[in-house]
Amino acid sequence: MTYVRVRTIIGEPDPDLRSLVRRALEGLGVSAIQDAPSLAKAHQIMRREGADLLLLNMSPDDGDASGLVEQIRFGRLAGDPFPVIIALLDHAAAAQVKRVACSGVDDALIIPFSADILTAKIASLSDERKPFIVTFDYIGPERRSSPRPGASSARLIDVPNPLAMLGAEAGAEGYAAARDHARLQLERERIVRLGAQLEWLTGNLFAPGLSEADKATELLNIEWVGKELIGRIGASNEAQLLGQLIAQSQKIRKSDQAVPAAILEKFHQAMKFIVRTLPPAE
Repeated sequence: MTYVRVRTIIGEPDPDLRSLVRRALEGLGVSAIQDAPSLAKAHQIMRREGADLLLLNMSPDDGDASGLVEQIRFGRLAGDPFPVIIALLDHAAAAQVKRVACSGVDDALIIPFSADILTAKIASLSDERKPFIVTFDYIGPERRSSPRPGASSARLIDVPNPLAMLGAEAGAEGYAAARDHARLQLERERIVRLGAQLEWLTGNLFAPGLSEADKATELLNIEWVGKELIGRIGASNEAQLLGQLIAQSQKIRKSDQAVPAAILEKFHQAMKFIVRTLPPAE
């Protein structure tokens, strides 16, 4: 296995640890390595050039790298949501581990670690990569043996592994084809998840004892989800109708009067119609 084509970012503020990681990577044949001593630098490199492998300290001085990982996985930063991402953790506190896992990283290492441990981790990820799952608020490897909350019907998506594919005979072209295919599946599943979330949110408008302030909060959430869905389905009858419903939601939310149940029911039925006309995941 050769990693000479694997573009790598070392997102670590400690120069000594960056040097250790670089030596380990060079020992594996990696040559396209960029240092990112700050979160801002890692963000800049990903936005401009992308990467196939990221080693990220999750608690750099200038922020929380979990947000960067989420941007990558949701396709908001780079064209490829599938780079292999290894989190570098300063400690193994339960709260940090949970937050990092929920961001969508492939695996993690606790600092300090040796070069041998790092190379073994990369070799392991090169041999086998977990499939991804898409829920309303998560895109990334599925690690759980039981269904993720809200994801009982979500399907697993096999994603390409740049560590394995870029060093194989298929090379960059084979990886690009596999990436585009998996990205399309991910996009379709994301649309399904957003639609399910919209239907659930509109149903919440009828919860017993819901105050007008709580209704306004639910409507604001509907608008936020609806806008992302419009951006993903593009110009269509569904997008046009959804835009009209978002405008109606804004009008309802800004009204000083209580919202009649009949209007909410009409709004709910229109939203259910949109969800049922969305394209299927497959």
